[in-house]
Amino acid sequence: DGAAPAVTGMLQCNATAGIDDVVRVFDGQGELLWSREYEHPPVGVFCSPDGRTIMAHDQSGRFRSYDRSGRLLKKFRFADEEDYRSWGLGSGFAVLSTPSGMVMVRSTVGGRLWKGRPLKAIANIEVFEDYAVVYAVDRGCAMLVPSENKCVRLEPPPGLLCLRRGRGRGPILVHQQDSVLTAYMGRGQALELLWRVECGDRISRFTVDRDGAVVAAVAGSKIFLIDCAEQP
Repeated sequence: DGAAPAVTGMLQCNATAGIDDVVRVFDGQGELLWSREYEHPPVGVFCSPDGRTIMAHDQSGRFRSYDRSGRLLKKFRFADEEDYRSWGLGSGFAVLSTPSGMVMVRSTVGGRLWKGRPLKAIANIEVFEDYAVVYAVDRGCAMLVPSENKCVRLEPPPGLLCLRRGRGRGPILVHQQDSVLTAYMGRGQALELLWRVECGDRISRFTVDRDGAVVAAVAGSKIFLIDCAEQP
């Protein structure tokens, strides 16, 4: 079985485990740039959002980061527990996690930037170019900003959540419950109401761009595009 490919607008990375145990990196036109054979089967591979860094890890718990040309930047081991996980790659950093909830942020060329348990039980992690968002199994969430060595924890009301780093660099939390979307600004651990939109029908899906500037939502047969800057 092969690991799922990682894709950016500039690169496509693919790891084939159990077939030939090779990590391959292609350019945007599908031309092979380089490949690396692994002693242990590779199980995950990531491209940074800017297409400059690739990180792969294998079944032994070893991680390796490469630049676009295939030059090895850093290798390290992350296997505090047998069932370790890797979550994603930003620009210059990787976010790694264990099932117990330990999260570590590492530089792709250096050492550890941050380590801790931001939440009791982690459901999902999203990694962007300059920050990462951690969601709890319950209603908590947290934002990690490696450049500032900062972790911001928020306790939103029950419902579906989407946390983003706003253009003003503060956390923007968009919350959905039934037919209503509500946006908050994080002020420390407190939430300040920004706007609320009633969509008429129950919202089946919504998403937010990386800057928290635009929200798209599906409610019944309608699609809503909300420009957050224009909301009262």
